[in-house]
Amino acid sequence: MLLKKINGYILAITGGLVLLAGALLLALQWGNGCDFSLYGKNIRVNTGLVILCSAIAGWLVPKIFSIMFKGIAKIRKVRKEYKKL
Repeated sequence: MLLKKINGYILAITGGLVLLAGALLLALQWGNGCDFSLYGKNIRVNTGLVILCSAIAGWLVPKIFSIMFKGIAKIRKVRKEYKKL
């Protein structure tokens, strides 16, 4: 029981420090600009915005893959049921 409590504290503190480091990086980079190529067109964007969009994409992409694989599984299930008829 004590080991689980210590593990919980370690995970909470580590997670908090990682979030704090990410927020600090975002805050320090917000005023800087960078060149970004979007479908061949070069545009100048805020570096903080690029970091923020990357974080959102990093959270969103695994969820989209999960939805895609669930869709593929449903298609395969329907094909098997159709072949039985």
